[in-house]
Amino acid sequence: MRRSLRVVLFGSAAGIVAFAFWAVTWELTEWQGRDPAPIPAGERFLQEWGRRLDHSGLYRFPQPPGKRARALDREEKARRLQRFEQGPVVSLLVYHRDGFSPVDPAPYLRALFLHLGAGCLLAWLLTFLEGSRSGFGTRWRFVAVMGAVVALLGPGFSGNWWGFPAGYVLARMGVTWLAWCAAGLILARVLPGSRAR
Repeated sequence: MRRSLRVVLFGSAAGIVAFAFWAVTWELTEWQGRDPAPIPAGERFLQEWGRRLDHSGLYRFPQPPGKRARALDREEKARRLQRFEQGPVVSLLVYHRDGFSPVDPAPYLRALFLHLGAGCLLAWLLTFLEGSRSGFGTRWRFVAVMGAVVALLGPGFSGNWWGFPAGYVLARMGVTWLAWCAAGLILARVLPGSRAR
């Protein structure tokens, strides 16, 4: 079988496995239900936001000094920083003015295509090991390490900057890594003549 076809077939199969692992853990486990928590008096909260916000987007409060701090005087910078450190703080609020369906299949289809793309990229990277006499175990470990990189730079990175609860971030990182470990069982076969090592 031609190498490019093997990359697409094995990469797609691995992407499907990683996506399925992620989707099953998201839908059938309870860890994601603990964080984020529902907003108390949520209807009143949304009505108030609906009166104040004209469009969907990402919001935070209070606004830290941040990138536009150069335009602020020293006292205003200090006041904003103190308010931010004092709390309470909303580090990320995703507001959808027009709503959306929580059972819409489109986000799942986009997630599937993202996993397919990642699987094919990993399969392509593995082809660089061709001729290195690397066995199945070596190739699987390579994918497992790449899965760890994805977990660190995906959920780990966003959790760090947005201040998500540690339990939520660690669970997302763990699921991401395990999904790619499972996909690695397929990806390690992308090169013909794999040997156990």
